[in-house]
Amino acid sequence: MNRWHAATIAMATALFACASRPPAWNAPVDLSLASYGLNRGAVVLDHEQNRALVLTAQTDQSLATSILPIGHGGITAMPSPDGERLFVLSGGDAPSSTGNSQPPMLTVISIDVNTFVPSEVTYPMVPPLGGLALDPLGHWAVAYVAAFANGDRSNTPFVQDPNQLVFFDLTQPSGTLPQPYELTSFGGSPARLTFTPTLNLPEGPGQLVVVEATTSDVHLIDMAHVFQAQPRTDVVIRLTEADDTTPVTSQGLAIAPADLPGNPLMAIRTTSSDVISWSLGPPNPGNVNSFEPVVNETSVLGVPSDIGFVMTDGGLRVAAIVPSTTSAVLFDPVNFTGMTTTVSLPSNLSRMSLITGDAGGSTGTDVALLWGQYASGVAIWALGDVVSRSYDSTEFISVAGQVTAVEDVPAPNQALKILEISGGQEFFVLDLVNQTASLLNTTAAPTLSISPNDGERVWAFASGETDLASIDLTTGQSTPLTTVLPISAAYEVARASPSATDSRSLLAVSFVGTLGVTVFDAASPRASVSHTYSDLLLEGL
Repeated sequence: MNRWHAATIAMATALFACASRPPAWNAPVDLSLASYGLNRGAVVLDHEQNRALVLTAQTDQSLATSILPIGHGGITAMPSPDGERLFVLSGGDAPSSTGNSQPPMLTVISIDVNTFVPSEVTYPMVPPLGGLALDPLGHWAVAYVAAFANGDRSNTPFVQDPNQLVFFDLTQPSGTLPQPYELTSFGGSPARLTFTPTLNLPEGPGQLVVVEATTSDVHLIDMAHVFQAQPRTDVVIRLTEADDTTPVTSQGLAIAPADLPGNPLMAIRTTSSDVISWSLGPPNPGNVNSFEPVVNETSVLGVPSDIGFVMTDGGLRVAAIVPSTTSAVLFDPVNFTGMTTTVSLPSNLSRMSLITGDAGGSTGTDVALLWGQYASGVAIWALGDVVSRSYDSTEFISVAGQVTAVEDVPAPNQALKILEISGGQEFFVLDLVNQTASLLNTTAAPTLSISPNDGERVWAFASGETDLASIDLTTGQSTPLTTVLPISAAYEVARASPSATDSRSLLAVSFVGTLGVTVFDAASPRASVSHTYSDLLLEGL
């Protein structure tokens, strides 16, 4: 008898034996449950019961479940960039005359690297805020006014200050109060928040938060002074002149590599044909802030869809992809000459990412990968001759279908990329070194999940179906698998195992019924030795 049948029979016996049971057993299943993958397990948020179910794989491939409380009125959740923690914002209860209502809070869930035991810390928050941005270095988090991810506005305050931010110091213990911060207001509200890496600022190494607002302004916040008794005001960069009535808003930020010599550099693409770039130099006399932006405006002859800092044969440049002209435009962000270089592209490409190391580049100049949802292929753009010879610098690789996403593969297979195709029953494995794209067909539109630890596998499944496959990215061999329960999500995770060579499992999560999970050995998956568990939401009730 497998574990799924045993659990079902045991549950039926328990229901028959109990004269009464908690009301939650009779409550309808919340079909909006959300799951998130971490390095050592998966977390399912059960907002109906204000709890998180943490799922971890054990040495024998069995499943361990733990229940942690989360705040009432869940708003949004986000894994950390390194996969070590899950951040959950909750709005709390509506104010009560009894004074027993729970306040808004930030809950941070992690799984211990040695014991695989989950734990949490909580930080209070007032008022409830729906947006969350995380520091890639793991030190800070910031909440801001944004639409609630779950669409529930019942705990939204009647009056909100859209320019209030709340900063959390994640190195502090549970219960530590966050730091409120007020943006300089020009009538808008935050649209995107980005933590920079550690920059060589004039005052010394430090981090900034860049806030792109819904109005024509960008705000720079120095994290070195946020938690002071009198925080320094934000530095504001206006994207238009004060008398300009044409609305222009920022659409995306680019930050130059932090190890470049000279002052830190950034750039913003806008809803106009102008790219705004700036360097952060020493402050002018009387300026209380630790830096002063020197701003430049460059026309790229069309609205850019993506921008980035690249190293070319002519030195550092900002590259702007302009789909309306089927071109890329380069300009010097340091020496503001107004000169640009236009490079014709082989297709209507709109996205760009650097692949210099992945593609084996070693000449001191960059290589970029270009793609877009209206292009039937990708382009590899060599920037070693692009300024001195702007033509013939791209190599186009055609595929059957429009590329909607390009997924990175971790080392040692970092020279591979996974290309997802719009509405198709296939995907491609792109080899950057050999410049080939290998087709893999599926019987339905696939959902893909790449092994995050070693990049050896990609998992493919049809959402809501029971078919699953593991594809070895080194050999191209596919292993077909099936599950008892329809698959909603799949996460490859480390498992509690003394063996370093056999220590990974796949958790196939199903939201059908009251939550089920099938556990496979990730390195040698076989349906015959998998373990299936159902009715997990009924645990602890």
